[in-house]
Amino acid sequence: MTQTNFLDILSLAEAGDAEAQRHIGDCYATGHGTQKDFKLAAEWYEKAATQGNAGAQKCLGNMYANGVGVDQSYEKAFDFYTLAAAQGNRKAIFNLSLMYQIGHGVDRDTAKAFELCSQSAELGYASAQFNLGLLHANGKGCAIDKAKAFEWYLKAAKQGNIT
Repeated sequence: MTQTNFLDILSLAEAGDAEAQRHIGDCYATGHGTQKDFKLAAEWYEKAATQGNAGAQKCLGNMYANGVGVDQSYEKAFDFYTLAAAQGNRKAIFNLSLMYQIGHGVDRDTAKAFELCSQSAELGYASAQFNLGLLHANGKGCAIDKAKAFEWYLKAAKQGNIT
């Protein structure tokens, strides 16, 4: 992305366009078209998230979960992931499943983790598909089922996830 493209998108973002605001957040988070600045990324994601942009809500959840550009808060991460997940954001759904699996910001709940991971996997998210294979292989939130584990590993691998 060139500086000119960044400035064009920035003018849309400043005018209140939620998708442009999310994109500017991405630019600041990655340093594309501008200097990398996680604090500014969080501010732009917040603007877009407030308008209901699921991608920005997921990104802001990531920032809170990891304490990047904002003070670390699993509770805020959970809230933003929940907002994005309600709109079908498969990465946010998967991140919620991990929070339940590990117990970050919520009580550990393997059944809920399995349910959410299954939703994300069914939506085609490769990381969730691989993790669902692990859950089936180890009987976490479900009965051990090596055949189902293999099916999910294979789906993930077909998308390039060979973790």
